[in-house]
Amino acid sequence: MKPQYDGRSSSAWRRIAARVIAIVIVTLSVSAYSQIKLSEQEARAHYIYELVKHIKWNAPRESGRYVIGVIDDDPELMRALIVRKDTLIRGSAFSIETFDSTKRPATDYAVIFINKSRKNISETLFKSTTNTLLITDGRIDSAYQLASLVPSSAKLKIRLNHENLSARGFKASISLLELAGTKEDLTEELRDRQAHLTKVLKDVKARTLALEQLNTAYEANAEQLRSTEALLEQRSDELANREDQLITLTQGVELSRAKVSENQRQLETQKTLLASKQAELIERSAAIGKLQTEINVNQRTLDIQLAQLHQQGVTIISKNQQIGEQRGWLILAIIVVSK
Repeated sequence: MKPQYDGRSSSAWRRIAARVIAIVIVTLSVSAYSQIKLSEQEARAHYIYELVKHIKWNAPRESGRYVIGVIDDDPELMRALIVRKDTLIRGSAFSIETFDSTKRPATDYAVIFINKSRKNISETLFKSTTNTLLITDGRIDSAYQLASLVPSSAKLKIRLNHENLSARGFKASISLLELAGTKEDLTEELRDRQAHLTKVLKDVKARTLALEQLNTAYEANAEQLRSTEALLEQRSDELANREDQLITLTQGVELSRAKVSENQRQLETQKTLLASKQAELIERSAAIGKLQTEINVNQRTLDIQLAQLHQQGVTIISKNQQIGEQRGWLILAIIVVSK
């Protein structure tokens, strides 16, 4: 299986292409503006926006709208800036207002433009802000410089202090460095970009190797999964057979339960009948006992009567003997008398 890239290398090349296009655009922009007759303040407004466009803040602003504070008494510069206030830079809109530290602290401004007549406050603003881009009109002490618009041969040139910008987390585009930076600034930036690109390529290679290892592991896991699926299918068939057997057994159990229930009903009927018979037997036993008692009484009575009859028979025999004797004496007497 071919390794699948996560898109970082192509993204790096896209960024490089975008930078090349930006260089061309800035170059064409400068060339175009060089062909257009601009007032001094319009030129300043143009370069202020160009600086904002090609310098990236390290920390995002808290609000979605960037505020440009202007320290300049010339109303023409404000008008030139306000004309372009709806310009979106990296998706953010800008508002333009005169710098007033009593209404808004300097740290709330994304950009502060300092006119050459007020550049004496550059040091104070430089020391009191860290995430505000300070653009000064004219040359100032490099220790407090970030970006400057410097007149040269009736033109304005951009001058950058790359060291101060980097120290505060600002990133100037390659196109801006080519336009305004020194050769050392551009060399250092290109060296940083080359190091970053080398790091990205190494990261891509490492990720490619890791992806190949993952693909190998995936193939092994896929094979194991297929074996597991086959075993699972076999177990499923066995389970289906067991389920059929269970259904048959369940039906048999239900039939047995029905038979047991019927037998229980019959048993209850028989128990009821047996109880009735037992009651009847008890009743008959009582009657028999009563009859036996009567029989015993009658037997005793009969025995008495038999004893009486026997005694009477003895008496009759004795009387018969007496009568026979008396008859014999009578006959004898008759005979004697008759003689």
